[in-house]
Amino acid sequence: MMIDHEELIDAANSLEPLPVATARLIQVFGSDDWDPDEVVTIVTEDPALMGKVLRLANSAWSGSRESVGSVEGALMRIGASAVVALGLAAAVKPSLAGALPAYGMTANDAWEDAVAAATFAGVLREHCPGKVPDEGVATALLHNMGKVVMARSIEPEHGPFLDSARERNSDLAEAERELFDVSYAEIGAIIGQHWKLPAPMVHAIQHHPDPNGLAPDQSNARLLAHTVRLAVLAASTLRVELDSQALEFHSGSLALLGLVDEEFEILCAEMADRIEESRACFEA
Repeated sequence: MMIDHEELIDAANSLEPLPVATARLIQVFGSDDWDPDEVVTIVTEDPALMGKVLRLANSAWSGSRESVGSVEGALMRIGASAVVALGLAAAVKPSLAGALPAYGMTANDAWEDAVAAATFAGVLREHCPGKVPDEGVATALLHNMGKVVMARSIEPEHGPFLDSARERNSDLAEAERELFDVSYAEIGAIIGQHWKLPAPMVHAIQHHPDPNGLAPDQSNARLLAHTVRLAVLAASTLRVELDSQALEFHSGSLALLGLVDEEFEILCAEMADRIEESRACFEA
């Protein structure tokens, strides 16, 4: 069952460009020596984005009870990746809010998955300082954008085969490659390139189903992919109960971030506690 790859690539590259402020943030964020002052300037020049940033920094999402009134303080508290994610949210929500029946997703399922994954990445950033790359929150938010494009080409009759392959492999991306010779994660990476995301984010989106596919010298992208992989698993716990098989399947990612099963479950509970406030901030 082959899908027209050129058609998928064209669809990925035809998505609407990002808002100007978000595109500028990504350009700054992609620099190895990005300047926080530039981020503050861009956010301050966009009143709507500034409001979202301050709201998130003063919400339960940030894990702090102290109020912050400046963009500089908000940036310090939530990190640049969360700021970029807030900008991205306005661009991706319309696509992710639609139903994706090919993936068994009803309206808003993909969006809720994205917000939950981003929220968990923020929780990880707090609890694993120095281990979670700066790009974690924004990358987690975008992890399933490729499904939006893939879903347009997956016919209803593909469903049983996809479900069967997924069940055998315990890996959606691998199941898609088996059936269609391309995966949602690979299409997501093409979208990332179209939006000129930093290379580590593009690589992490592509390889988050299997971070070991990244070369050893791509250490930042590899760590970022493991972060997103755990964030996707955490997001799934809002729908289904976490089991030992899933934890075993992700044991390498947990070990890399220095987490044991019990700690991961605690962080999932913390994500769940913050999710309502997180949704409100990302949807504002």
